[in-house]
Amino acid sequence: MMLVALAVAFAQPMPIAQYRCNAPTYASWTTKFGPRPETVVPGSLIYSVKPKRRADAIAMLTRKSAVALDITQAKAMAGFLATVENLGQPPAVYTPFGRDPNDRVERKPYLVRAVFPGKAPSIAVGWNKDTLIVSAETLGCQPFFNEPLIMWLDREPAAVAVNAGAAL
Repeated sequence: MMLVALAVAFAQPMPIAQYRCNAPTYASWTTKFGPRPETVVPGSLIYSVKPKRRADAIAMLTRKSAVALDITQAKAMAGFLATVENLGQPPAVYTPFGRDPNDRVERKPYLVRAVFPGKAPSIAVGWNKDTLIVSAETLGCQPFFNEPLIMWLDREPAAVAVNAGAAL
């Protein structure tokens, strides 16, 4: 009798709900597959937008994927460092040379489109020629949403490729 009960228990199909995600996995800023980055934008130059300024930032990105900011705008909008390795560090040092005093590349702040698959994804940003590639990835089943970021860049992007992905 015990053998029959074990056989029935093992014959039951595995629950598949854990392998499915019904959360929206698209946001309007997501682009089709973009090129692979050739150079990386350091995480120390990528900042979140303060929650109370998020709606303003999204409105600024209605028509363009990247918008140049002046120093005053960047100061008013910038929250904390957005990349996983820098989470929770203080806002940018507002100089024309970004955060690192040894970095002598002149940079300007830009508001840039990104898509987050969940609340705290891993973010990677890089260049392929004059296209800025913004990628965010996470684990789990969460809705994707548009998320503006502030980046200190050495040039204005000709285009922005926005990628997002999540794995169960």
